[in-house]
Amino acid sequence: MDADPHANAIVAMSNQLRTRFEDSPDVCVAGSLAVFHRQGDEEAVVARDVFVAPGVENREQESYKIWEEGGVVPAFLVEWPRPRREAGMGRASGRSTNGSECGNSGQAAGRPSA
Repeated sequence: MDADPHANAIVAMSNQLRTRFEDSPDVCVAGSLAVFHRQGDEEAVVARDVFVAPGVENREQESYKIWEEGGVVPAFLVEWPRPRREAGMGRASGRSTNGSECGNSGQAAGRPSA
């Protein structure tokens, strides 16, 4: 039986980005972490498959809290689409804190649309 293609894609992209930035200790590469946008607001959270945050120490974390990272919002976010049967099962809604869609829209989470 083949492994889950979605999980394989996450691991492959994460490994490629970690390799690319291995000599840059101030570039955080993370996967499958909750990104909290506002302290004390449990609704202001998204979870992406992989993200990159330049200017943040690359270290093991259980979650990414923007206010604890000097206000640095991840600059690059990746979310692979899931088959319909998996959509919405235990994952963030796919909306940024300002209500705009994340993913293929080209908008970074938490940044207002023009």
